[in-house]
Amino acid sequence: MTNEEFYQRTIKDLQSKIESEDEYQLLRASALIRQLLVDGDVSLALVVKKPYNLKLSFRYNNTKAGYSAAIIATNPLSWSLQDGLDPETLITRGEIIDGTLDDFLSNIILIHNSEYLSVKDVITYAANVMGGVHAGKAKNTNHEIMETISIKFGNIAAAANQIKSIGRVILRALEPLNQVIADKAKV
Repeated sequence: MTNEEFYQRTIKDLQSKIESEDEYQLLRASALIRQLLVDGDVSLALVVKKPYNLKLSFRYNNTKAGYSAAIIATNPLSWSLQDGLDPETLITRGEIIDGTLDDFLSNIILIHNSEYLSVKDVITYAANVMGGVHAGKAKNTNHEIMETISIKFGNIAAAANQIKSIGRVILRALEPLNQVIADKAKV
C-alpha cells in the first residue's frame, strides 16, 4: 500500500468517525487526526502533500478576535467553543479566517479554571490520554487540566465531542490534496 492509498483510507475512516455520536469512535478519530497532522514532519498528510508542493489552508473561527475573543477577555471559569470552531456550524458571529496548520492548532477552543487550551491540546489529550491511541496519564499541565473537566454533551466528554468540529475543519482543509490525488489516479 502506498502512502497515498493509506492517506485516502485514513481520510475515509476519519469522515465516518466524526459523524458518530459514540465516544469510542470520536476518540479513534482523534488518533487519525494526530496521525494526519499532529505528528510533526512524519504526519501522513504532510508526507503525502510534499511532492505536490501544496499549501494547506484551514478555515475556522479565530478565537483571537470577534465574539469569541470578547468572551475569552472576560476570563470565564469554563468555556468551550465546541461546534463554534467550524464556520459551517457556528451559531454566533465569529471571525472566520483561513490560517496555517500551526495557526489552527494553536487556536484556543477551551478554557477551564482560567487556563487556555488549544486545538492541539484537545487532539493530543483525546489521542494520548483518553485512549484514541494510548490510554494513559496526563504528561503536561494542559492535559492535567483537561482531566478535571467533567462536562459532557449527552454521553460524550467535552474533549471527545470537540473532535467532531476539529475533524470537519481538517477534512475541508485537505480537500485540495484529495483532489490532486484523485486527478493523478485518473491519468
